[in-house]
Amino acid sequence: MDDPVYLFLSRFARVTCDAERRHELRDAARDVSARLPEWAGVAEMAEAQGVAPLLLHLLRQAGVAPPPHAARVLQGLALQHRAAGAARFGALREALDCLAGDGIPVLVLKGAALAHLVYPEPGLRPMGDLDLLVPAGALAPALEALRGLGYRDLPADPDALWQAEHRHPPPLRRMAGGTPVVIELHTDLFAQSGERTPDAGDVWTDPRPVSLPGGADARTLGHEAMLLHLSWHLASMRHLAAQVVRPRLIWIADIVSYAEQFAEAIDWPALVARRPFVRSTLALLHHLVPLPAGLRVRLGVRDAGRRPRGVGEGYRGWPTRPLAAPDRGRLDRYLQDTFHPPEWWLRLHYGLGPEGTLFWTRWCRHPGRILGGVTHKLVRQYRKSPAR
Repeated sequence: MDDPVYLFLSRFARVTCDAERRHELRDAARDVSARLPEWAGVAEMAEAQGVAPLLLHLLRQAGVAPPPHAARVLQGLALQHRAAGAARFGALREALDCLAGDGIPVLVLKGAALAHLVYPEPGLRPMGDLDLLVPAGALAPALEALRGLGYRDLPADPDALWQAEHRHPPPLRRMAGGTPVVIELHTDLFAQSGERTPDAGDVWTDPRPVSLPGGADARTLGHEAMLLHLSWHLASMRHLAAQVVRPRLIWIADIVSYAEQFAEAIDWPALVARRPFVRSTLALLHHLVPLPAGLRVRLGVRDAGRRPRGVGEGYRGWPTRPLAAPDRGRLDRYLQDTFHPPEWWLRLHYGLGPEGTLFWTRWCRHPGRILGGVTHKLVRQYRKSPAR
């Protein structure tokens, strides 16, 4: 890990702030102040990583005062996210009421649900869009219902990464009180995961209630499906972007905080047996965001296990960084980034956990997937070529 700001922020990618955590966070703040006296770049990276409001909240809980400039920026970002969140949740209630009125079942996913399940305040969990799950047969009427509320289709991104994996319709967008509200409708959360995770089963048989602001009731995924979906979402290559090559800390905070919040309610032996991908994800995250002792015991995660190389490093090869990118550097480096990514990321992406051999995945599975993606892209471009 060669980025002191990312390493510092990773200490805040967990909601809990008991006495032991407050001591840990104060130590982290002293260390970053010694290395970066004015906390240069901290607020900006916190915003890019989605943890600016959470960072400010936990600093206050720990009794730490950031340098004045960083404090002003973080306070401004927290207020912006709180106002935007309130507007988005108002739009979400309206959308859910509309879909319910048309008899369309819906589950609220990711940040829109987690903001009320694991975060002390909804404004601590920034959101870029609202993700909803509807039955496949209800997709068309759900789209029409939302368009009736003024939502309009966003154009599809022709350069979207791993285009074959994008199996939900283009997002819908409208403005609400000056805040853009984007809704993505999904019909199958796990078909996209391919060989890395099994089908999660019928998520509709075990939904959990979640209360939204204003007293509105909604439903979200059960514990097993939630952790599997969050783990796959974090590990999926298609969410990476050229300017954010490290795993987003807000997604890590979601997983670790959810697992800790519901540690007593989850049947961990059964979950680990059915969904080893969840355990492998948490075991790898432990090397970046140390898990509490009780959760480690339930998961069977050793505190002193072998530390993979490149903890916290992301993927920098194709297609995250297109071959034509002007900052790609030398071709040999680009090929190395593509075919020989960091060990920690490789284990995370393919659900391998921190131990065990990497030979097959590094030399066969991963190169095969890259070459398959290149082949798919070339075939798609050929089929769209006007010369045909």
